[in-house]
Amino acid sequence: VYKNAEYGFWFRYPSYWELDDSSGNRIFLSSPEKEFLDLDEPPTDMSFNIYEKGPVSILEFIQSYSEGWYSHYASRQNIKVGGMDALKFNDKVRAPYEATFVNLGSRVLLITLSGYYPGISNYKLGIFDKILSTFKFIEPE
Repeated sequence: VYKNAEYGFWFRYPSYWELDDSSGNRIFLSSPEKEFLDLDEPPTDMSFNIYEKGPVSILEFIQSYSEGWYSHYASRQNIKVGGMDALKFNDKVRAPYEATFVNLGSRVLLITLSGYYPGISNYKLGIFDKILSTFKFIEPE
């Protein structure tokens, strides 16, 4: 279980995945499978980023974030993450191929799953969805 008291959330993740939260408002999760990829620098599998959104809507934030990159994704669906409204984007030809924006009022939690690799991506997508299903939001300390 990972708990972030500053931003007010916790989630479960596989014990054999490596978690790095040394970057302040960014958390990285890496699976052991990335070692088998034929890449010089395998990407982190999942990242969790907190951004200040201000008074704009979640859609306005997404359209302005990263020059509207996610607005061009093939699939978008409304979901709930820990009881909070979220938008989940999917596109196997873009990176990251899964991205979920969770509306936290004046903040946004962006959760991404990177690197589409045939053979292991469906497995990682299952883990990504499972982690999203364990999210709980708590009062920040």
